[in-house]
Order: sequence, then C-alpha cells, then structure tokens
Amino acid sequence: MLYDKYNEQGLEILGFPCNQFLGQEPGTNEEVMACAHGQLKAKFPIYSKTDVNGSAVDEVFSWIKSELPGFLGTTSVKWNFTKFLVDRDGQGFKRYSPHTDPMSLCDDIAELLSRSCTVVQVAEKEKAEDETKVNGSGKIEMVDELENAVQELVL
Repeated sequence: MLYDKYNEQGLEILGFPCNQFLGQEPGTNEEVMACAHGQLKAKFPIYSKTDVNGSAVDEVFSWIKSELPGFLGTTSVKWNFTKFLVDRDGQGFKRYSPHTDPMSLCDDIAELLSRSCTVVQVAEKEKAEDETKVNGSGKIEMVDELENAVQELVL
C-alpha cells in the first residue's frame, strides 16, 4: 500500500529477505521472490537473501546500521521487518522496529518526499559551472574530463 501511495512521488521500497531469524526464509531466492511477488503481491524490488548481522553482513546493512543505530545505540537488526527510511540524498532518516505498521510511516515519508534532492541540485550547479569554463583551446573542460572518464571505463 505504501508503494502504491508514494512510488510515483519518488518512494522506492527495497525488500531484503533474511533467514537469520529462526529460519523464517528457508526457501531458495526464487521461492522467496515467487512468494513475495505472487502470494504477497509485492510490487517493489525483492533482492536475494541477505545477511543483516554477523561476519557475513551485506555492505548495505553494514552501512545502514551504522547510519541508523537501534535502541540504545545497538547496531544489530533484532528481527525481520526492521525498516529503515533513507532520504533522496541517501542519508539515513529513521529506523523503525519490526512491529511498526508500515502505514504509520506515512508522515515521515511525506516529509521526505517534500524535500528536494540536494545531491542533484549540487551536481546540476557544478555541471552548469563546468559548462561555462573554457580553456585556452576553446574546448569546454567538462568535455575533456568526460572523454578521459570514458577512456578509463573502456580500458
């Protein structure tokens, strides 16, 4: 329901199944995805099963847990369906318990969606500034930088 309500405004929900909590996701990735998209009718992306705690923790969860620690500063995820809200700039906003009803996030989601993405604004400003810089040969410096970046990617 959150996805239907806010996706067109920019909300993206990412599902990360995890089998670290009493074996709640014992199936294969294909079985988990079939259940999520079929039986549960999830319209958002569901990723492969992920470790959210321990020595094999996925880097996404390593980052988000440090960005948004839990109760009393704990970094571990206590149970499936812990929710993390991240803004348009990729900054952690708030962490919610597994028992939090997703629809109760509406006010926080609406607040974040009303904010503009400062990363995009800065990038657009820098691009505009770069496009106005002309070096001695009359070429736009940004074109030279882009050509160099493309060559590095090709190599």
